[in-house]
Amino acid sequence: MKIPTSPTAREDAPSEDVGNGPIEIQGSRTGTATRTVTDRVMKWMRLLLFLLLVTLIQVPLPTCAQNAADEYEVKAAYLFKMSQSYITWPRSPKGVDDGTFAIGVLGKDPFGSALDQLKDREIARRKVVIHRYANLQEYKPCHILFLANGDDTLKTLSAYFESAQGEPTLIVADTKGMATKGAMLNLLLVNDRVVFEINHEAAKDVGLKFDSRLLQVGRVVNTEK
Repeated sequence: MKIPTSPTAREDAPSEDVGNGPIEIQGSRTGTATRTVTDRVMKWMRLLLFLLLVTLIQVPLPTCAQNAADEYEVKAAYLFKMSQSYITWPRSPKGVDDGTFAIGVLGKDPFGSALDQLKDREIARRKVVIHRYANLQEYKPCHILFLANGDDTLKTLSAYFESAQGEPTLIVADTKGMATKGAMLNLLLVNDRVVFEINHEAAKDVGLKFDSRLLQVGRVVNTEK
């Protein structure tokens, strides 16, 4: 969002010693007030989104609903909220259609219809599209790639990195130990709660930026050397 700037001060405008207080240019009070109100609204919106994410983390899955469908509805919500408000992409990966935000699932899709509910919603001013790939040979570039849990998940991750060439794709898994192997976000079910690990180092290597508040509520790990 572009915030209107205040009018440029005239070169012959009188100067005033304001000490350490805020500098106010004569004739720009309306612009300053508008900017202040806009900044406050944006700060409150970011705070509310952050509190929503924290609340989501703290709420356990209902005892009667501890099944895969409920778990992956929560994980889909995590992916959407994090990507929409707390993760920044430097650019779209090469090969992704302009105007779309591509989310891919590699392997057997555990989400069911949960991911499909994100279709046409917006992340980074782009409409969400969902792709599913049976194997790495079918893979086409996307902003987020979820690696389904399986016997060969680690092998698939290694093969992906050999061919990715540093593209800004957020690699997401939900298998224990995957974050230390290079997955940038690892969603795990612990004590009936979905928690997440963040490999900030791996994300930075491809230009992805995580909001500091996200790092505060997730467990930050590094890639094993």
